[in-house]
Amino acid sequence: MACTMASSKTVIKIADVEMGTIKLVLRGHHDLIHDLSWSSDDNYLVSASADGSAKVWDLTNKETDYADKLNYTENDAMFFICQLLHSSYVYAARIYPEQSKSTNTIIVATACFDGKVRLWSVATDETGINANISA
Repeated sequence: MACTMASSKTVIKIADVEMGTIKLVLRGHHDLIHDLSWSSDDNYLVSASADGSAKVWDLTNKETDYADKLNYTENDAMFFICQLLHSSYVYAARIYPEQSKSTNTIIVATACFDGKVRLWSVATDETGINANISA
């Protein structure tokens, strides 16, 4: 779920619905989050926002017991892969159903207020490189 705090910071909260607990809090964006989309294996998350960006998160270690998982400033460093910048509001984002394990990349599609759908190749390894492969 995504929510805006009283301090006007927008965050993403990952919850364990069965246990009724918040597992993780991620600094989301600087404005309303329009869309959240998980990869088919639940290891990656992409968020689309009115702040003109989509963010890609690597949640392969989401079950690791970090001492302060609710400190979202630290979580940014642990889980954030990259930010995909756009010219206007990003209304939708999806992760292509199959990722390439041999090249450590995922394909992300984003839809922006400017009327364009963009495809991005996002490196999921330590390089963090991403490229807009279609506009």
